[in-house]
Order: sequence, then C-alpha cells, then structure tokens
Amino acid sequence: MENNKSEENFPASPTPGTSLFQTEINGYLQNYEALKYLKTKQAEWNNILGATSGGGAAVGFFGMPLLTLAGAKGAYVANELSAPIDRLVSVMEILLAEFGSDGITITPRVKIDQGIIDLFVRTSDRRRFAFMLRSNGDSKVKWREDRQDFFTIRKQGASKWSELKSLGDKLNSGIICLREEKNPLMGDNNTERKKSFTKAIVLTGKTRIDPNNDPALLVDFGRTKALRVKTEAIFYLVDKASLIDFLRKPVEK
Repeated sequence: MENNKSEENFPASPTPGTSLFQTEINGYLQNYEALKYLKTKQAEWNNILGATSGGGAAVGFFGMPLLTLAGAKGAYVANELSAPIDRLVSVMEILLAEFGSDGITITPRVKIDQGIIDLFVRTSDRRRFAFMLRSNGDSKVKWREDRQDFFTIRKQGASKWSELKSLGDKLNSGIICLREEKNPLMGDNNTERKKSFTKAIVLTGKTRIDPNNDPALLVDFGRTKALRVKTEAIFYLVDKASLIDFLRKPVEK
C-alpha cells in the first residue's frame, strides 16, 4: 500500500539539484523527468484501453488496483481514467517545447488535502502559477454572474458545469494549505512562501472559452486574454491554445 501511495506522488530518486524544487525528501519529479514518467503511464493506459475491448482488469491512475472492466463499459471507464494523463502530457509538451531551455520548472500532480493540483509552474523570473486542466467535449464555457456558476454551451443548449467553480476554490485553499504546511514547493522561507500564485483552469481538447462572456470579465493577462472570475478568490479560465501567451510577461509599452 505504501508503495502505491508513494508512486502517486512521483517518488523517484532523481539526481539532487536537477530541478528547482527537487529535494531528496519530497521526491517530486519535474520537467522532462516528469514528462517521461507520465508518458510511460500513458502508454500503459493505451494498452489497457486496447485490452478492455475484450474485457480485462484495469488499475488506478498510478498502478493501484481499481476495478475489473469488461466490454464497452470497461473501455469507457478506462478512457475516463486515462484522460487526466493525456491532458498533462499534452500541456507539459507545449510548455517544455516553448520554455524548457528558459529556466521554467513544471511540477505535475501536487498532492493537497482536497485532491491534486495538476500543475505547478515557476517561470525563470520566479512568477508562480497553479493550474487545473479540464475538458468537457466540444463546448464553450460561460460564466454567469447572475447564477454565480459556469455553463457549457453546445448546439443542444446550455448546462451547468459546477465542477469549475469548486476547482477554482480548491486551487485557492490548496495553496493556503501548502503554505501552512511549509511544503518545499512553496519556498524555503516565509518571504518566498508568501509570494502570490496565479491560479487558473486550463481548458483543453475542444473545450474553450465562450467569446460572448461579459467583456468586463475577459481581461488582458500576459499577452492574451483570459476569463477572470472571483468566487472565494480570484482565478482565471484560459484556453490551452493561449497558455503560452498567458505565461509570457506583457510587452512593455
């Protein structure tokens, strides 16, 4: 059981000093080492998806026994469970391709009490970001101020997507908890730990921000626009296609 728990938190033993946040205690995998590990798990899930067409046993996100799958139902469940890895791999690939030689540090799957923060990102100029990655089919996402919630817009109409609001609040509370725990990812002194994080939900796949959102909420950030939402705290929605520009510093005028 302990091995499974450790594996979930990327407990590799990489060479000390190869990553900005890396220590022998927390054992976080980062950047290319993390991407390599994720691709290994992605390949394993692809094998499971191929096997479930004839029935077979599946395992959890990082190797934990989960359930027995069979037929079309098994393929559906396996596909749902593999989706988080696919999202992580695709986003890490574009970030490392653009910023990998520029001092960026990317830490995937940071454990918090409420679950997992998908990505921690620290840029070369020491700005910090916390991302959740989500998709919801071929849809556009709109924030309704009157309902204080998110809705997905499809050809069939609109439906509430309440997960996004709770994700934004989870990001905020997760950062607070990691600060209180003095997690190594937050820095090694009080001044560093108190520095702000930009919190954002990244929409992947065919899910994107509805351009018909309230114009006042579509704000300039970095070198793009993002949807700015305030619930328990401020967080942003950004399309995956705009993520590179979201991380860039604004052009000085």
